[in-house]
Formats: sequence, C-alpha cells, structure tokens
Amino acid sequence: MEVQSELQSLPESLHEGFSGMDFDQVEAWLVERLELGIQAQVYKFRVLELLREGTRKSKTISEVLDSVCLLEGCLQRINGWVSEEKFEGKRVKGGNLEDELDVLFWEMKSVYQFAAEVESRIVEWEEMRRKEKKEMEEKIVSLMEENRDANSLLRVALVEKAALERTLGKLKGSGEQKRVAILQIAERGLQKVGFGFMMSSIIGEPPVDNAGGSSASAKIDGGESEEEAVSVVTTFENMMKNLRLEITNLRRSLEASRLENEHLQTLTEKQAQKIAENILYIEHLEERENKLTHNVDELILEVTEAEEEVDRWRQACELEVEAGKTVIEERDREVAMLKEELARTKAALDASNNKLKLKEKLADTAVAAQEASEVSLRLADSRSTILRERIEELTKQLEEEASVGKKEKDGGHRRLRYACWPWRVLRFTPAAPPRAGNRNRRRMLPEMEALLHLI
Repeated sequence: MEVQSELQSLPESLHEGFSGMDFDQVEAWLVERLELGIQAQVYKFRVLELLREGTRKSKTISEVLDSVCLLEGCLQRINGWVSEEKFEGKRVKGGNLEDELDVLFWEMKSVYQFAAEVESRIVEWEEMRRKEKKEMEEKIVSLMEENRDANSLLRVALVEKAALERTLGKLKGSGEQKRVAILQIAERGLQKVGFGFMMSSIIGEPPVDNAGGSSASAKIDGGESEEEAVSVVTTFENMMKNLRLEITNLRRSLEASRLENEHLQTLTEKQAQKIAENILYIEHLEERENKLTHNVDELILEVTEAEEEVDRWRQACELEVEAGKTVIEERDREVAMLKEELARTKAALDASNNKLKLKEKLADTAVAAQEASEVSLRLADSRSTILRERIEELTKQLEEEASVGKKEKDGGHRRLRYACWPWRVLRFTPAAPPRAGNRNRRRMLPEMEALLHLI
C-alpha cells in the first residue's frame, strides 16, 4: 500500500520512467528515496542543534567578554591604587574580526598582559614600601641612639658640671690648673661615653705636661675656662652627629649591597636552573634527534619494503582482475541461463496458476452440486417418508383385505388371484426402519426415483 501511494504521488515523468522497470527495482528505488529523506531529516535536525549550540556558545562568549571587561576595570582600579601610570594595551575591536572566539582570545591576552603589568607594579610598590619601611626603621634606630647618646652626654655634663663647680671652689690658685682640671674632667666624661683619644688632637694645643704653656696660661680667669669646656662639649657633639650619619650611611650601603647580593644570588640561581634545564632540554632534543634518525631509517626501510609489497600486490591484483574478468564472463553466462530458466519458470508458474484457478472453479461447482444434491436428498427423504406412510396404510389395507379374503375363502365365496401392488419390482421390505443414514439414502436413491416414476 505504501508503495502504491508513493507511486501515485510521483509525477507523470517518473511513471513513464518506471514503465521499463520491474516491481523490485521500483521498490528498491523508493526505499532508497525514503532513506534519503530520513537522512535529510536527521541532517536538518543536526543542523538545528548546531545552530542552537552556536547561539548558546555566542551567548556564553558574550558573557565571558563582559566578565573580562569587568576584570579589566578591577585591574585598572588596582593599578590606580598602586601607580599613577595607566596601562596602554592593544585593544581589539569586534568589527575587525569575524569570529567571536578571536575577540575573546585577544581580550584574554590583553587582560593577561595587563595583569602581568599590574603584578610587576605591585611587586615594585611592595619593594619600595619595604625600602621606605627599612629607611624609617633605620631613622628611628638612629634617632633613638642619638637620644640615648644625648641623654648620656647630658648626664655626664651634669655630673661634670657639679664636679667642676666643686673643683673651681677648691682651685682658686692659678688659671692653668683650672684649665687642666676642666680638660681632665671632660676627658674622663668622654672616656665613659666611649671616645678615648688625646685632647690635644681635638683642641689643637700642646700636651698638658708642657711647662712653657703653663706659664703662658696662668692669667686665664674662671669664665674663659667654662667657655672652653662648653666648646669642647659642642665639638664632641658635632663629631658624634657626623659619626652617626656616617654609620647610618654605611648601614644603608651595607643593606643595599646585601639586597643587591641577594638579588644577584637569586639571578645566579635562576640562571643556573635555566642552564640546567637547557642542558636537560638539549639532552632530550639529542635523544629525540637520535630516535627520529633511527625512526627515519626504519621508515625508509619500511617504505622500500612497502614499495616492493605494493609491486607484488599490483601484480597479484592484475592477475586477480584477469581472473575476475573470466569469472564475470562465466557469471554473465550463468545469469543469462538463469534468466532463461526464470522465464520458463514464470511461464510454468503462470500455467500452474491458471490450472489452480480452474481447479478452484471446479471445486466451487462441485461444492454447489454437492449442496444441490443434499437439498434433493432432503426432498427425497421427505417424499420417502410420505410414501412410507402411504405404503404402511396400503399394507394395513392389504392385511385387512387379506384377512377378509381368508374369511371369504374359508367361506368359499371368492379367491384372491393376485396383488395389485408391485412388491417384487420395488423389492420393499416393510420391516425396514423408516429412517436410515446417508449411505442408505444414497443406496435407495434410484429406488426412490423408480417409485416417483410409478407414482
């Protein structure tokens, strides 16, 4: 039914083309067409799925691009907190590219470069903050040391002032003794602080035990000795400040040299690691080169063997083609013979089909005749029952007449010469049962016909 509906739906040109094709070929062609239609529907469904997937991917890519833009804005804010310089990266416009994946790739690359730049700036900022913190700590330490030194100097100066006042009260002789006493007191105070050196190098005057100087300075009064003591203290304070500055500078240079040394050490370690990695990589490349050369040699041998094998297969294929041609010719002859045999078989099949149709018709007529005979038998049975009833009545009458005739014979009136009923012709047995089976009916059928003719 499907094939007939498909044939009816085809155009007239295809109906004309089908005229030279048998039913099997038409059915195979229609099955092929149906399979092609099913495949077209499957491909259409897959195309729709791909389109939906493409829209979903484009939506996802747009969301990722939005997230990348937000991430870039966050990095811009972080960069603004760390440094005042702005990152000028390469921006990619979506209109210049056909594929959104390229846009996403370039945006991600730009964000990665920007993140790397922000990371380097953060590292520089942390390094700068660390240096500033170290400098502030050094300044705090130096100020604390200065404060401690100033406190110690102040305490020493107070002690020495009290001692000086006591000594000045005692010494009222010559001014030279007062000056020597002041210098000794100042020297003892400086030695307590930690500066033990000659007073002559500081003041720029000859030593204390010079006899000529003692006579020249005998006229100095008590006020000048106090001023000299104050000048000595200020001189030592200035020297201590200079020494503290030099110490802080030396500490800074030491810290800078230490940091530079650490940096150089890290660079040296990195370079050594890179050199080791490069050596390993070179060894790996050499191993790969050796393997590749070995593989190339093996491939060359395999190619030569394959070429020889191809030549052998080519020759074998040519022989197989020739043998196949002969086999095809034999098959063609067998196919022709089979077609002839098929034609004869079809003709015999048509004849047998015709015979079967005739036999079916004869069987139908035989069935109809059997039904008609059964109807006629039923009619004959009904008539035979009627006739039996009449025969029974007649027999009763005959018996009555026979009894009457016997009586008359016995009486001598008259004698019955013959019976007027054909018992001998019909061969009827009154003792037979009124109804018998189908087989008795068929056996009694000619008798019934004779009886009917007689009636």
